[in-house]
Amino acid sequence: MCNPMKKTIRVVLSCWMTAVLLFATVLPGFAAVETSAAYTPYLKNKVFGEVGTTDNDLVYYPEFYDHGYIPKVRTVQNEDGSYSVCVDEGSQLHIFEVDKARNYVTDFIVSMELESYACFAKGKTNGYYYVLFAKNQATNKDDVMLRLVEYNAAGTRLRSLDMKAARYAYIDGKWTELEFYGVMMLGYGNNDMVADNNLITGYVGRQMFPDSNGVEHQASYAFAVQTESFKEIVYTDATQVPFASHSFQEYIVPDGDGYVYIDRCDNDPVRSFTLTKMTGKSWVKTTDDKKAHSFTFKGEKSYQFGQWIYSNETYSQYGGLIPFEDRYMLVGTYQNNEAVLVRSSANLFVQFFDKDTLIPLAEPTYLTDWSDINGQTPCYRTIVNPQAVKIDAHRVAVLYMLYNNTFRKYQLRLMIVDDRGAVLSDEAVETVADRSYVIPRFGKVFYNSDKKAVEWFTVQKEENGTNHLVERYVEIESSPSFT
Repeated sequence: MCNPMKKTIRVVLSCWMTAVLLFATVLPGFAAVETSAAYTPYLKNKVFGEVGTTDNDLVYYPEFYDHGYIPKVRTVQNEDGSYSVCVDEGSQLHIFEVDKARNYVTDFIVSMELESYACFAKGKTNGYYYVLFAKNQATNKDDVMLRLVEYNAAGTRLRSLDMKAARYAYIDGKWTELEFYGVMMLGYGNNDMVADNNLITGYVGRQMFPDSNGVEHQASYAFAVQTESFKEIVYTDATQVPFASHSFQEYIVPDGDGYVYIDRCDNDPVRSFTLTKMTGKSWVKTTDDKKAHSFTFKGEKSYQFGQWIYSNETYSQYGGLIPFEDRYMLVGTYQNNEAVLVRSSANLFVQFFDKDTLIPLAEPTYLTDWSDINGQTPCYRTIVNPQAVKIDAHRVAVLYMLYNNTFRKYQLRLMIVDDRGAVLSDEAVETVADRSYVIPRFGKVFYNSDKKAVEWFTVQKEENGTNHLVERYVEIESSPSFT
């Protein structure tokens, strides 16, 4: 079944082929979805400089979906297709510049301010870097909780803005400025931030202060700072900014002069993805929070608060929000057999929304149909870590992992979907069975139009114990659905 045109490549990458054959023989759940001989996408990588950390964004076992964390590797794709990559090394940040041709350009170090690092962005045209630092815990409302710092293209510190702990939150059914401060720890979500000529805007997860029953909750916090003046836009009416209770996964998608804030969070009476749109230099809310796909509370059952309840997992993941000319397409996964309340197979879905109102245009459409098999462990075959990226005006590439829970193995796959949700192709990607090749859970993937490849950055641990920044990429030009 080998294609003679690929003989040389297959010899060089024989170890990858061996791994794929193992998937078909050792992992029977994968045998039915092997790629055709006519087209075989390969995962490749290019190694850059040494870094002082390992990547924490390589989780692939389908547990603990709901709780987010801050990735150690953040990547921005610049207007010219080049990349700015920020690596959290603990005591410092290591920023790399890589051009569109995958060539190293430069790197430099930024000192850590406050106690921790929350997120990173780069200006669209000014070439400046923006880093959001955070204090781990606030003890009173005048504590500095967040610090936004601006650096020029050479990494020289320019301006900073401190944000105090006093923030509005939704407590006991009303918006209240928090009057007492137990803890306010950042890092209950993955956090996101974008920067352009108008605004630097961020969306982060935090732990709220106790309610009247003494129960601590987590929530989101959104902010916007005018790029030119470096002054924060402050609303005393907290209903005029994006907000989510039990915020687990925060993303911002710029679109024209607007910003769509996406969260996986509570949305009475269940959890769901929610979307909120802010527009313009004045950061005006143009839509109320819109509920997308809703999820049933699942998880292990335990005795809490005098009753037996589930642990409130939803086993769902965000894959991306793709802007098209007349609509948005949400990509994600969910264990959509709601008759099973602990664990079952997760499947890929898409859902479309009106660009102006964010009103759902239809119910979610599922692109895959995996289900549990009698006699097998739960999640015998399940989909994790979806990452979607637009590759042209009408098509989207979705990288995901088909995970076999029985053998704790996975298969990396590439799906091409059109702007109406039709699956054009779904192919296995040849790779080695190693965690270092896992696509990021909370990071992002990008499309390189020159190389016709989906790309992302991560950290690879070498045999000698050192860690290097690497760029992973899957070339899709030869895909049957690409032409």
